[in-house]
Amino acid sequence: MRKRSRRSPRARLLVTLAALVSLIVGYYLGQSWRRQPLDDLSVILFAEPRAIDYGDLAITAPQDTPHPWRLFVAGDTRESACGDMLRHYARVMNRLAARAGIQQRLRVTLLAYDNPDAAAATAFRSGVTWADVIGAPSAQLDRLGTQLGIGPDREHVCADGHTDASLVSPAHEAWALIPNDAPAIMAANIVAIVESVE
Repeated sequence: MRKRSRRSPRARLLVTLAALVSLIVGYYLGQSWRRQPLDDLSVILFAEPRAIDYGDLAITAPQDTPHPWRLFVAGDTRESACGDMLRHYARVMNRLAARAGIQQRLRVTLLAYDNPDAAAATAFRSGVTWADVIGAPSAQLDRLGTQLGIGPDREHVCADGHTDASLVSPAHEAWALIPNDAPAIMAANIVAIVESVE
C-alpha cells in the first residue's frame, strides 16, 4: 500500500495564506465593482462637503438612530403635494431595503415653512418613523436652507421637479443635491454617496 505524502507545515501555511489573500482581494474587488462611480449619478455633487450649522433648530437624532444621514427637503405640511412627496419618499425607503444599514439610518427631514405645531407635524407624518418635521419661523429655515442649497418654491410647493433634497452626513456635512426622481434611481444615488463617504 502506497503511503500518502504529507505536506510540510510550511507548505500548509503557504496554501492557507494564499487562500486568505485571494479571499480578501476578491472581497475588495467585488465591493469596488459593486459601487457605482459617483460621476455616473444623476445628482449635483458639491465640490467639497459643506459644513452645516443647524443653529437653534431642534434637529436631534432619535435614540434608535444615533448617527443618521438626513435628506433635507423644504415644504408646507398643509399642502397635499407635500403629502404626495412623503409617499414618494416611502417608495424610496422601500427601495433601500436591500441596504438595510443605510435604510435604518436615513431620515427624511422636512423644513416646514408653515411652522406646524406638534399635532400638525404628527398628523402630516401619519405614523412614519423615518421622517422628521422641523417647524420654525421662515428666517431660521432660510438660514439652514441656504447652507443646504434648498428652499421652498412658493409657486410649486413640493411639486415634482421642484423638490431637490440635500443629503447630509452624520458629521453635519452636505454632500449632494438629490433631484426628485424615480424611487429606484434616488435609492441608488443615496447608496452610492453614503458608501463612498463611509
